Amino acid sequence: MLAAAIDSARRHFGSRVSWVYKHPPMRARSARAPSTAALLAVIACAAACSGADVVTDSVPDVPIGSALETVDLDLTHISSVSELRSEALIVTDPIEGRVLLLAPGSVTDLGRTGSGPGEYQRPVRLLAYRHDSVLVIDTQLRRFTVLSPEAAFVRVISFPQATPGMTPRGADASGRIYFESEVPWPPPDSIPVVAWDPANDVADTVALLDAPDLVAVTRTLMNPSANTSQVSRMVLRHAWSARDEWAVVPTSDLVIIRNAPVVIERLNVRSGHRSTRTLPLSTVSATPDERAEVGRQEGTPSKRLTDKPPFVDGGMAMSPAGEVWMERHRAQADTMRAYLVLDRAGTPLCQVRVQPRYSLAGLGRRRAFFVHQLDDGRQRLSVFRSPCDSRD
Repeated sequence: MLAAAIDSARRHFGSRVSWVYKHPPMRARSARAPSTAALLAVIACAAACSGADVVTDSVPDVPIGSALETVDLDLTHISSVSELRSEALIVTDPIEGRVLLLAPGSVTDLGRTGSGPGEYQRPVRLLAYRHDSVLVIDTQLRRFTVLSPEAAFVRVISFPQATPGMTPRGADASGRIYFESEVPWPPPDSIPVVAWDPANDVADTVALLDAPDLVAVTRTLMNPSANTSQVSRMVLRHAWSARDEWAVVPTSDLVIIRNAPVVIERLNVRSGHRSTRTLPLSTVSATPDERAEVGRQEGTPSKRLTDKPPFVDGGMAMSPAGEVWMERHRAQADTMRAYLVLDRAGTPLCQVRVQPRYSLAGLGRRRAFFVHQLDDGRQRLSVFRSPCDSRD
């Protein structure tokens, strides 16, 4: 299994890259006996899985409160927000190819659309980088743009050789950038997390994630005017896939949250030290209508669908202080979004509630940045104080 994971990563990064696996693989689905951590997770989750959500019953449910400020931006899709040490903000819009600097009383474009230095085409995400700098991920140009703590252009780092399908997800204080491999079809037991050092072009496979559930969908597209049809086949991620989420702490710690049952694993990539913590969080019952709708979309009989896992796919964010926000799945009748907030040690602090039209776009040292989807299709950036800051 490990060899297959490394071979998969090698195909993405190219044979010229040196591959070193330094630590034992993490938990993955297989026919072997479950690990001690997995057994402890099942035992600790017994009450949660029977219907009692021990964690959310024991932490306060906190409304996000009033916005500290709101900013109307002439953008189509706000995808990421990052806070500089001056508390100015960088905002990306991959649809328009724009990167903005929001300082008190001003909004400035950083660079322009193009392919030259300091120019962007599809800036999809921002990552905190070494020495308080910021990485702008441009998937169209397949490169990172490094911005200084003052938001000035520093340099461009090209993606490693032959990395289609590899998604950059984090960086540490030493300058290494972390990627997650794509999930091929048919899906394997696990997929690798790869740490790449741009300075010497060496990549290490540092962890393995459980592969998410995929479904193969066949659809027939009709063209009435030509009286023809076309069969389309695609692979989709299951709407309620219990995906492993992860993020990188600048100290080279990798935080992985295993979904359903929930186990928090913290791995120091350099020393190999690993700690685990189990959170007894329950799954969320799906209504017959929800099951039927997902069945229609995925072509899966509704009787085969499971309940929703505790956390939403792709719903993890980490603050510069190491706090983790995880968006919870919720019952159909619950109209408010819910984010469970964990401190650096994985201890639940509170559950933040926001209106459904607000989605989390980034976290600062003491602030949370949400995108507010307006009725007319425009988006507004709303800045809130983090309501359960662990340092208060």
